[in-house]
Amino acid sequence: MNNYEKGKYLEDKTADIGPGDGGIDISGEAASSEFIIQCKNWANKIGRNVVEELAGVLSRRENHGKIGIVVAPSGYLPGAKKAGRVHGIILTNVKDLCNDLFDFIAEKQKENDHFKLNKNVVAKL
Repeated sequence: MNNYEKGKYLEDKTADIGPGDGGIDISGEAASSEFIIQCKNWANKIGRNVVEELAGVLSRRENHGKIGIVVAPSGYLPGAKKAGRVHGIILTNVKDLCNDLFDFIAEKQKENDHFKLNKNVVAKL
């Protein structure tokens, strides 16, 4: 599948929310974790500004604790990848979206379990 076909597939799979979507193309829940997806069907790789915009959306009170995801068929520039790591935002494509989301959730659950374990150990001391 070429980039145009991938982008068309992405468009077909996303809800048509229309203008003024507030930086959210899709929102949902998976494995008891809420997420927000920003879809970009661009010919060029995605830059840092898109990731920073989604980070701003996630910082709003009503979105606190939600997972941010950018989905794009064209890939990501190094600045976008760095911003994704800094803000904990998943950068993916349509094909890998589900796997990347569930891997991210599993990793966060492991971190929470480790935190709970350390908290209990400290409480016993």
